[in-house]
Amino acid sequence: MRDIFLSHSSRDKKQVRLIKEELVAQGFSVSLDIDVLPAIRPTDVTADTAESLRRAMRDCSSLLYVITANSRRSSWMPWELGYFDGFRGRVFIYPIDDAAERNAQGIEYLRIYPKVPLAGRAGYLAEFISKEQRSTEPLGGVELVFVDAKRPPMFDYADQVATAAYGNRLQKGLAAAPTDFVDIMSRWAEIGTAWLRLWNLAPPPERPGAQQGPWKPKQ
Repeated sequence: MRDIFLSHSSRDKKQVRLIKEELVAQGFSVSLDIDVLPAIRPTDVTADTAESLRRAMRDCSSLLYVITANSRRSSWMPWELGYFDGFRGRVFIYPIDDAAERNAQGIEYLRIYPKVPLAGRAGYLAEFISKEQRSTEPLGGVELVFVDAKRPPMFDYADQVATAAYGNRLQKGLAAAPTDFVDIMSRWAEIGTAWLRLWNLAPPPERPGAQQGPWKPKQ
C-alpha cells in the first residue's frame, strides 16, 4: 500500500511532480494518476480506466487534494475526492500557496476536510499521514521485520463510519422480526454474502444498472 494519492489538475503536472519529490524525500510513498494511466487524456476515460484509478486510490491510505489556480477547472478532482472520502475517509486539502488558497474560497465542500498548513507543513504531514514503511534487520541469523508505528489502521475512518451504519441497519432489520420465512432467509443470505466478501470468498457485487450500460450524452 502507498501512503498518499495526489489528486490534482492535469494542467499542474510539473508542479505536482515537484510536490511528489518533496513528499518522497520526507519518506512517503506517493501515487499519481499520470503514473497509473500515463497515456490517457481526461476526455478519454472509460469505465475500465476509471476502475484503474479506483484501484490506485484503494491502494493508498491518504489523499492530498492539491489546490492551485487550475483546480476549479478540473472535472476529475471532485470525483477522486468523493470516491476516496467514501472509501477511506483520510482526505487533506493541500494548497500550494496563499494565492491558491484564496482561489479555493467558495468551493464549499472543501471546508469539510482538514487543511495542510503552509507553515510547518512537513511536521503536520509527519503527524497525520500514515506511513506503510517496513524495514528488515538481521538478528542472530533471523530477519526481523519492523513496521512503522504510523502505519495505516486496518479499519480506517470511513470503514469505522460504515461499520457503525451497517450495525444500525442490521439491528433495525433484525428487530423488525419479519414473520415471512422467505424474507428471513433473504436477510440472512445478505449477511452471509457480506461475510464471505470480507474474506474474498464471494464475487464482488455488480453495480446496479450496469447491464443497461453507462450514460452516453446525446451528440
